[in-house]
Amino acid sequence: SIQSRNLEALSLDLIPALKRKAMWQHRLQRYPQERLIWREVIKITQNHHGRDSLEMIAPLSSLGRSFLYVNPYALEFEPEVSSESGESYMRRAARIAENHPDTTWNIIKDTLIQLGDYYMLSGRPSRAIKAYKETWELLTEEDDPLKIEARHKHLENVKILKQFTPPKYYNEEEKE
Repeated sequence: SIQSRNLEALSLDLIPALKRKAMWQHRLQRYPQERLIWREVIKITQNHHGRDSLEMIAPLSSLGRSFLYVNPYALEFEPEVSSESGESYMRRAARIAENHPDTTWNIIKDTLIQLGDYYMLSGRPSRAIKAYKETWELLTEEDDPLKIEARHKHLENVKILKQFTPPKYYNEEEKE
């Protein structure tokens, strides 16, 4: 609010404050508010850099990932939001990365891996496999040592996408 008083409504200088606010809303588990903020960041970025700018990838991906979380405070009159709602934002980010003339293989790799991770976390492993396979093919096209190292780091090792801690049981220690 303080930043917005001193700046224009669509100023690029608002973006850092909006990103911090979005992360804060995420930590508070206020996911609908977080999505509104990411949409504002997208609107500002699109206004200054264009619809298909590489600058759009990060906010689009952040908005897409926010749909993986369920609002614990949802009321009955609020509409249901599924994890599949974020797919269009993740796919748009990947499409921008693949089609932009100034893109690099590293940017494409990152967006494809994010898309694959999104599909895994939203319960669609067949689509995730397709995104991971496309990433694998990108990283094995040439004998570039940087691509081979990236393939080894991101695709040949097991990654934990979501930390899961099983519940502790009452009197667990007494049973032994």
